[in-house]
Amino acid sequence: MIVNNIRILLMLGLSPREKKAIFMASLGSILEFYDFIIFGFMTNYFIKNIFGNDSLNNNNILILYSIFIIGYIMHPLGMHLYSKIAPVQDLRLVDGGITLMLIVSTLTMGLIPTHMPIVWWMPLIILGVARIIQGLACGAEMQAELDHIKIKIPQNMSFAALGILAGNEIGQFLAIVVNRILNYWFSPNQLQDYAWRLPFIFGAILALLIYLIRLKFAERITEEHCYRNIIPVYKLFNYYPSQIFIAIGLAGIRGALTLLYLIFIPFTMYHFLHYSLLMISRIIFITSIIGGIVAYLINRYCSYHNAPRQLLVCVILLLPSVILWMLSSHYDKFVYPSILALAILSSCFTFLVQRVMAGLFPSAVRLAGMSFANQQGYIFCAGLMPLISIGLAHLLLKSNIHFSHYLVFYIGTAFYLLILVVLNIYGLYRLPDYANYTDIHQIRQRILTSKVIN
Repeated sequence: MIVNNIRILLMLGLSPREKKAIFMASLGSILEFYDFIIFGFMTNYFIKNIFGNDSLNNNNILILYSIFIIGYIMHPLGMHLYSKIAPVQDLRLVDGGITLMLIVSTLTMGLIPTHMPIVWWMPLIILGVARIIQGLACGAEMQAELDHIKIKIPQNMSFAALGILAGNEIGQFLAIVVNRILNYWFSPNQLQDYAWRLPFIFGAILALLIYLIRLKFAERITEEHCYRNIIPVYKLFNYYPSQIFIAIGLAGIRGALTLLYLIFIPFTMYHFLHYSLLMISRIIFITSIIGGIVAYLINRYCSYHNAPRQLLVCVILLLPSVILWMLSSHYDKFVYPSILALAILSSCFTFLVQRVMAGLFPSAVRLAGMSFANQQGYIFCAGLMPLISIGLAHLLLKSNIHFSHYLVFYIGTAFYLLILVVLNIYGLYRLPDYANYTDIHQIRQRILTSKVIN
């Protein structure tokens, strides 16, 4: 959780230089997760403006999310390019180039032309190119964060994971707030016509602001680090394959639940239950606040040693909670409590997954391992969730034409989450073979001791 991660960082006794380096690195993760969530919120408007209709069409959603995933597939290439270019070029130029790519690609998505009957494919091409550029820039940005941390705070490098994960949560919450403001200030017609573009314009401004903050306040990397060897973070697969797979699974189920809560649930409330966009944004905003408060209280009784057991309980509870939400949506009864249950689980996954994941990697590669696994989990589990759910829906429709559309959607989603639940139960079963929380527990005891003394 945001508050807990920041609180721990403040209690670790880090120097002002180290705190500033972690803060600067976390800014990029804020932007990345803001883009991830806001794209999902704006799916309906993309469909209307790109395909020229607002009907619920599986093919349109499939095409749109396929383009979305292309950007994430570009991340490893962006990491590789940064590892080759950064050691031999002025880092101010490299960082400026990454920022320019982020600004141009994000602005392009916000200013994409509406449906053109003659060249209907043109907006899709523009969106695809923008996502490729954005994906390359985000991959390079992630590698740059890890590179800067490695140079500036080599002794306490693993603690930077707390800052970057806090940045992820801030970016996610920022997207929720922006979506809430949009739905409060603009009518549905205004949102459909032009206001849906504003979050992307804001994202471009945010990218520029982050660059200016780093340019003004970030500590420069000296010439002694030129021609250094930068190993792309994805090569951790070669050294810690089992740990990476378990961590990706944990991050993936957290990401899938986040996507379900922030994207799928609003989607179904709008298309199946016909709730207004204002009501949907209010439900998501309120349940996210309450869920965060409840999770914060639960977090007080969580330690690194009991976190795996608590996470296992949450994984087991996920499927019943999803089924409860499906039934409540089907009958349009108890919708608020069912969504609140998923909001609480989502907040609990946030702090439990990072605690369990931390013990999978030695301190020397903890930052890189957690950051990479977290990102890939969101890509391959959460990002692919719409594609797989829609694919399963098509198979069900072919097997039984009497299935209603919303029933097929729910069944496809539940089946995909069932797969993730089974994989994560197995991963948690194998966790003792690879995880070691001794050094983390010692750090925690040191923090608690210093707190008592003070």
